[in-house]
Amino acid sequence: MESENKNESNNKSKKVLFVVMIVIVAILGLAVIAMAANKTPKAIFEKQIDKLFTYENAENHKSMKMNMELAMHIDGGEETEEMANLLNDAKMSFNMEIDNETKDEQYGIKLTKGEDEIINANAKMDSESEKAYVNLGEIFNKTIAMDISELLEDGADATESLNFMQLLTAKKAEAILKKEIKNELKTEYFVSEKTTIDGENITKNVLKMSGKELKEAIQNVCQNLSNNDEFIGCFEDGAEVKSMLQDIINQIDDTEISDDTYFELDLYTKGILPEIVRVDFVITDNGEEIRIQMTQVSSEEYAYEIVEDDEKIIEGTVKIQDNGDQATAEVTATAEGITVTATATGNVVYDEELSEFDMNDVVNSEELTMEDIMVIYGNFLQSNLYDLIEQFSGDTTIME
Repeated sequence: MESENKNESNNKSKKVLFVVMIVIVAILGLAVIAMAANKTPKAIFEKQIDKLFTYENAENHKSMKMNMELAMHIDGGEETEEMANLLNDAKMSFNMEIDNETKDEQYGIKLTKGEDEIINANAKMDSESEKAYVNLGEIFNKTIAMDISELLEDGADATESLNFMQLLTAKKAEAILKKEIKNELKTEYFVSEKTTIDGENITKNVLKMSGKELKEAIQNVCQNLSNNDEFIGCFEDGAEVKSMLQDIINQIDDTEISDDTYFELDLYTKGILPEIVRVDFVITDNGEEIRIQMTQVSSEEYAYEIVEDDEKIIEGTVKIQDNGDQATAEVTATAEGITVTATATGNVVYDEELSEFDMNDVVNSEELTMEDIMVIYGNFLQSNLYDLIEQFSGDTTIME
């Protein structure tokens, strides 16, 4: 009896082991199939489409603050000395604050050159009073208030246009848009081939469409979105969105593209789980080719070239660093011995109270006196901003 129980126990163990092995094999098989499917050119491109239309929606937060600073540097010898003297020690900063509950907005712009402040202006859009308040820094020591109620009414269409882009972040509209784009990417548009870059085995995934095919695809996406009640329902003014989509269709229809025009996007990938190491965008028109090639140097740096008919006309690098609190992007471009470097730093903060805005000594724009206007004009003529304009243009007759 004990022997029979032992055999029965062994048989059960074998069955369990057998089932576990089948499950493991099935999972591995599905994983291999998934990896194989993800390595097809179309699947790789569709994955990038998903990434492209997935980003943070500021409207999901109480407030948003964005700060950005831009600096440029030019190096090119005597030929660029004048422009270098103007820009190399200049910095421009821009900030924007939006309260999604009160609909108040604040903007600021500051320009410095070395230790000198050129511009320091701030503005607040108050939704309740329908007024804009403007501070001009040293140009004028009062806050100017302007009625923007008519401007808000006139800008209603522009606001709806903006909402068209903003609401694409809504999950439903975003998913529908992705689906329509993917539906237009026919299998015959994709090919792949093996190649090498710096001695490393690479797969080149190609999406190639003629100009007419691309034209038709864009029109089809717009038409299908226009006819999709679920998509149109994502917007407050569906009629306005339909009108915008029809405008795009008409504009594309009026665009003439020759039979010899082709658009090509090449994604170079490596590894079992495809990692993109280089991207090429190619436009061919009547046998002439322009290629924009971007290659990954490291996790934070990319090198790019712009080549026209096998002749390199511009080259440079793009470096992007993001430590969570602040992001920095540095772009260089070199052509004919001249190198321009642009550096942008910035961050976005959500759900913080808006900054205090200086509302002391407010004067309505229609109540500005001639004395006020002359003070503004006189301060402007004595400002660093005026000196910069004079230096840049070499002619201030129009200002006088």
